[in-house]
Amino acid sequence: MRELQVCPPTKHKPIEVVRRLEFRASGAELVAWCGSEAATKDGRTGFTNKLHVYDCVAGSARELFAGWFFYESSDERTPDPVISPNRELIAFEDTVAGTHIYFEGLTDAAGETPSFPSLPGGPRGAGGLAFTRDGTELIAVRNLMEGGAFAPDVVRFTIASLFKVLGTEEKINPLNGKPYQKRIYDVRWQESLTLPPGERLVTACLSADDRLLVVGGNEGVLHVADLEQKKVLASFPWEGRKLRDRSAVRVAFSPDAKWVVMLANGRLFARPLGEGKAWQTKSTLGYAHDFAFHPAGRTLCAVFADGRARVLDALTGNVLQSFQWGKKPLYSVAFAPDGLTCAAGGPNGRVVVWDIDG
Repeated sequence: MRELQVCPPTKHKPIEVVRRLEFRASGAELVAWCGSEAATKDGRTGFTNKLHVYDCVAGSARELFAGWFFYESSDERTPDPVISPNRELIAFEDTVAGTHIYFEGLTDAAGETPSFPSLPGGPRGAGGLAFTRDGTELIAVRNLMEGGAFAPDVVRFTIASLFKVLGTEEKINPLNGKPYQKRIYDVRWQESLTLPPGERLVTACLSADDRLLVVGGNEGVLHVADLEQKKVLASFPWEGRKLRDRSAVRVAFSPDAKWVVMLANGRLFARPLGEGKAWQTKSTLGYAHDFAFHPAGRTLCAVFADGRARVLDALTGNVLQSFQWGKKPLYSVAFAPDGLTCAAGGPNGRVVVWDIDG
C-alpha cells in the first residue's frame, strides 16, 4: 500500500475530499475530482470545485481545472465535469444564466484557454454527461418537462463541430462598447431517444462499447437504453420503503454489460440484464460512498464511510475481502485499466493505492 497526495491539503474547514477518481486509459495518470462532502438526513451533499491529475510515473500532481462549482444533493444535482479520452477537452454544465453545456480546452500550448461555443441544456438540467470512448461524441441526458412532469431524453453531439469555424460576424462587447469578431459555428444536439417519464434523472454511464446507457433517478429508478437501436431495454423502479435518501449517486455497467449497479442510500443495488439474481448490500455492511468494477468483471470494490474498502463478488454481492488503512472515510475508488492496482480517495487530497493479487 502507498499513499499519494493528488491535491494540496487544506487547513480550513470543511476539509476537501477526493470525491471521484478515474485512471486514464494508459493507467499512467490518475484524475481526481476534489471538493466538499457531508452527510444529512436526506442523503449526501457536497460539491466538486477542482480537478487534479496525478502523474503515476513522475510522482507529481498538478491542477487540471478549477473555478466552477458542481453541486450534488438529494434534490439538486449538477453533473460532475467529464474529460475527453485524449484529455484535450472538458465538458460541464452551468446553470447560472440558464442551463448550458460548456466546453474548455485543457492542453493549449500557449497557456491560454481556447474558446468554444456552448450547447443549450434541458430546462431542469442535465441528468448526466459522457464522452464516447473514441472521444468523437458527447452523450447527454436532458431533463425536459412535458405537462408538468419530467420527460427526459438522450441526445448526442459531434465534437468535431467545435473546431469547424464557418465564418465571423461583428458584435459589440457589452462591457467596453468596442466591436469584435464573433466566430460562427454550427453546433446542435442530435436527438437519440426518449426515456420513460416521471422522474428527474441525476446520473448516467455508458457501457464499455458505448452501445448501452444506464441512468439513475432522484427517486431511485434505473433505466437501461440501447443507443444503437434507440430504445429502452429495461427499467428498475425503487423497491421497498420510499426513503428520503434514495437518489442515485452512481451507476455503472459491469465490463461485459450484463449487469448494472446503482449506488443509493449508501447501498449497492445490482440488477442483471439477462441471467442472474438481483442483489443488494445491507445497511449493516456500512454506508458506501462509491464503487468500481474490476476490469475482469468478476468483482467490484466499494468504499465506505467507516474507512474500509470491501471487495464484493459481482454476481452475489458477498464480501470477499476487506481492507482498512485508517478510520477516516473513503469517498471514491477506481481500478487501473490493467486491473493490477486500485486507488481509493480520502480526505485532504489523499489517495491510497494498493496492488491487486491475481
